Amino acid sequence: MWVYDPETATMQPLLSHPTLPEFYNEPRQKLPPVHWHIGNLDVIRPHVILDKKSMSGYPILPYVLPFEYAIDIDDLAGFRKAEETMNQVECVRFE
Repeated sequence: MWVYDPETATMQPLLSHPTLPEFYNEPRQKLPPVHWHIGNLDVIRPHVILDKKSMSGYPILPYVLPFEYAIDIDDLAGFRKAEETMNQVECVRFE
């Protein structure tokens, strides 16, 4: 991921890596595994929101979801894919 710097009119990497100075030029097989935050499940203590003014306290614990259920809903196609997936699995249904 890149961020546009309007002062220099260049793209700058959003993240850095401690041992790979140009990690963005490395093949993904050499990079560490990463996880995608999809907002499928959030468990939050009220004091984190009220006292710390944050939606994510510490530590952040993972809930690793199988890839086929990690559906990003940004448009109607994503919504339809989620609907189709839900119809194929046993899950909670609201009438």
